[in-house]
Amino acid sequence: MRFVLIFFVLIVGCSMLSGCATARIKGYQPDGRYCFRISKMAVCTTDPIPSLQQESMAKRFEGDPSRQIVWVVRNAKYDAYDKVSVSVNGIQIKMLHDTVARFALMPGSHHITALHRSSEVGKLAIDGKAGEQIFVEVHPDIGIFSTDFSLRQLSDEEGRRKVLASKLILDQQIGSSL
Repeated sequence: MRFVLIFFVLIVGCSMLSGCATARIKGYQPDGRYCFRISKMAVCTTDPIPSLQQESMAKRFEGDPSRQIVWVVRNAKYDAYDKVSVSVNGIQIKMLHDTVARFALMPGSHHITALHRSSEVGKLAIDGKAGEQIFVEVHPDIGIFSTDFSLRQLSDEEGRRKVLASKLILDQQIGSSL
């Protein structure tokens, strides 16, 4: 009888623990948003994201002869799972872990800022030419008790690698061409 009780407790205990170790689940939601789940916590984009076809076309890295393309990517090992708000010329997107946003901008100077928990954590000014592609990373500065973020420009090679490994959550054209 005692053996049966111990066996029962072990089976119930192990099945309860497996729920805590649930793997991260990524995917599109019926409303077009993108989510991933860690244990019982779901983290989702605020708005619907581009389709798989749009993402595939964007990740060809074809230049635009009249615009500069700015890729903002958040894809670093051991990154925290909080949202980081990134603004490019006032257009704001809440970046999740393993995500990327593409901005087609008029050539010239542009400002990128990042906010985490209502505090500005990064500011970067870029200056680009038509047909050029620039890669900017939302970089986590991971500490023992907290994670801070900053912005940094990436090389073409590293930027393309990180973009290809990330989910496109925004494809935005800013400004009009004359």
